[in-house]
Amino acid sequence: MTDPVFRLVPADLERLGDRVIKLLGEIFSFSEWIFCPISDHVDGLPPAKLSERQRQRASQALSELKGFWDRIGQQVLIPIRDRSATTKQQTTLGTLVLFRVENSIGPEEAERWLPVLQSWVENRLEILRLKSSFSRPGEIPPYVSLTLEAIYKKEKSSASLLHLLQRPRANADYCSPESVIELCSMLWRHSDPEWLGGNPGEFWILLPGADEKKLSFGLGRLISKARTMRILISKAYGHFVSEPFDISQVREDIHGLERLAEELGTAIFCTSDLKALEDRLGLEGLRSRLDQVKKAVKGSSKCAVAYVRPAPHDLKDVLGPDGVFISGGRDNAFLIRKFGKKSREPDLIRWGNEIQRLCTAAQSTPSTIGIAASYQPAAGPSRAPVAALWAFMHADMLGNGSVAIHDSLTWNVRGDEILSWGDLPGACRSYRRGLKIEPSNTNLLNSLGVCLAELGRTKEAIDAFSRAVNSAPENFMALYNLGGIYFQRGDLGSAEKALKRAYALKPGDLRLAGRMAEVLIESNRAKEALDVLSPFVDKPGQPVPGAIFRILGKAYRILNRWQDAKTAWQQAIKNNHEDSESMALLALGYLEETHDRETAVKLGRQAEALGGGSRQVRTVLCRLNKKLNTLEGQN
Repeated sequence: MTDPVFRLVPADLERLGDRVIKLLGEIFSFSEWIFCPISDHVDGLPPAKLSERQRQRASQALSELKGFWDRIGQQVLIPIRDRSATTKQQTTLGTLVLFRVENSIGPEEAERWLPVLQSWVENRLEILRLKSSFSRPGEIPPYVSLTLEAIYKKEKSSASLLHLLQRPRANADYCSPESVIELCSMLWRHSDPEWLGGNPGEFWILLPGADEKKLSFGLGRLISKARTMRILISKAYGHFVSEPFDISQVREDIHGLERLAEELGTAIFCTSDLKALEDRLGLEGLRSRLDQVKKAVKGSSKCAVAYVRPAPHDLKDVLGPDGVFISGGRDNAFLIRKFGKKSREPDLIRWGNEIQRLCTAAQSTPSTIGIAASYQPAAGPSRAPVAALWAFMHADMLGNGSVAIHDSLTWNVRGDEILSWGDLPGACRSYRRGLKIEPSNTNLLNSLGVCLAELGRTKEAIDAFSRAVNSAPENFMALYNLGGIYFQRGDLGSAEKALKRAYALKPGDLRLAGRMAEVLIESNRAKEALDVLSPFVDKPGQPVPGAIFRILGKAYRILNRWQDAKTAWQQAIKNNHEDSESMALLALGYLEETHDRETAVKLGRQAEALGGGSRQVRTVLCRLNKKLNTLEGQN
């Protein structure tokens, strides 16, 4: 039996067939061939011209997983078995049909060589699958290319490919491909993820049926989901491959996207992220443009780079001998100023205003401009072009026609964008770099705290939120977040104290009311929790999020108001069909209050499928399963 990771699949007949046939042609005489996956069989047979009698004999042979020799038609049918299963459980993956085979072979001789031929073909398929699946770090396994080529031969216009890298901690083992496939199956539920190859630290996964939007959505949740499963993914890239298909260009695009992600400072990135970023920047071919600008600044000890949009073409005439103008043909350009080692650092604000004045004079409207210099923190000549783009996004956020010099706020913008791609550790790094410039910036501290909390680093998150509160005692979000992280830690007294301070600033905030109610419920003060939430729920015309109904249900259940609790949880699920916690709570309620085991089991399974990895859902499901097991034991 073969390793289940390397088991053949029906698609391998198309992916590896050409190579097997090339080898087979050196030892066996035939003129035409076809590998037919089991899905293309009709009435148990591949598309082959057979008499009715021969069809019956061929069907019998293939059903027994044996080869069939049609001497009259000069064709051989070889079933390809799934040899990863036990002999009794083996099934066929498809059939190899060889045409115009020498017909001097007799029936007795055929009985001897058909099993040999069958085993030879299966062995070659397995060996090719194994060899083509392995790759060195940073390289694309040959099997990935073979898979993509086979997909496009079948006239499918696109494919989603996932490249995951892991860096286990000291004394920890690499996770298995099976664990990674399980992770992907949870994130892309309507796909059937397939491991294509890699090495102990890298995984290449095909996601059939996942379009560009689904690929991006799942990738954004991957790090958090992997953490709950204790799978340490360090980098994840999503590649959406579409027409026109050229395998050489596909390889170049894959490597290019991953190199660009490194430059942007993110470990999570995909094709749709790149497209969205290019749209925001108004820049086509971002990777090649950055390479062009980096080449221009290479060898400079000091330089400043500006990215300007829109950029009048005659700007290049006023840059001077030390200036470089790089335009991409659209309404944007990079401007570069080079300085000697001993040159005085220029006034970047003044340079930005000068560029703005020239742009306004040339086109009657101001441009949006982002500027960065090689001597700024965490920069350098090679990083200045990327930093200028981040500064442009900072300027664009301030409003059309703004100028931004790369600073602490730019690091906040970078962190927020990287967070939206799903890279929590990368966002933390950006926020921390901003805090090195401005240690008391409450926005950076709040953003850092949120990321740390999501990563499960509670003590560090409390420190970040506390620093934000100390810097700005009346900062509502800092107090709200601090109360939330104390609640998450189980420190109800500190949570209530922080939330009361936030309530004094914004007494009408619905999110705050929900969080305060949760603290009161956990403090065995369910009646007070209802008093906090009632003004919002009873207010006509105001939409109420499903999470508020979920909290209401908890309070009602504690107060023995089962019908009200049931109604609240049903409303929560109606508002959000993926509210796994409300489903789990409702399941437990049905079992305990009405002894409706069937409904409880059904809801429990739905909750587990949707979000069984979260701590809250796991706790409720654990209680539910214990009670169900107890009932089964009694019966």
